[in-house]
Amino acid sequence: MLGSFVARWLDLPEGRGPRAARMLALVFCLSVALSLIKAAQSGIFLAAYPRTMIPWAFAASSVVLAALSALAVAAAARLGTARLGATVLALSAIALVALRLLLLLRAHAVPFVVYVVIAAASGVLVIQVWAVATAAVDARTARRLLPVAGVGGGLAWTVSGFGVTPLVHAIGAEGLLLAGAAALVATLAL
Repeated sequence: MLGSFVARWLDLPEGRGPRAARMLALVFCLSVALSLIKAAQSGIFLAAYPRTMIPWAFAASSVVLAALSALAVAAAARLGTARLGATVLALSAIALVALRLLLLLRAHAVPFVVYVVIAAASGVLVIQVWAVATAAVDARTARRLLPVAGVGGGLAWTVSGFGVTPLVHAIGAEGLLLAGAAALVATLAL
């Protein structure tokens, strides 16, 4: 039903609607997850450190992102685009739960680790999920669908951004890690 609507709306060839609808949902769910975990990242880090520590955290994140990207490139040929994307989603969700558990230790370095892991995971997630999204469609469909997916991603960031404040009041910045993990699991289900 939704696939047929998407196919008619975007004037896609017969049978391409369900795949297009899944791709739009994939980008939307990932964007919600990213907005939640980036809000958690900022809140947790800035509650523990002054803003002057951000360049250090950014530098550490860059090193970790480079290492993770190298691992992803090495794994891409063996796993394929879809399996690598699913693996990255699952590992990122597990990492978020582990970060939440680490925060229970109240160790001074943990908020720094939270910043670094979230920044690096976000970079890999964006690349891998968009790779899955673009591999799922042909060039004609991509010309029609990718701009809509981009707008949908922006809408997801906006809607979830407005929801972050009440959510933080309800579950705290640390709770956003678990909400982000749940959103990644929802993305994985697509």
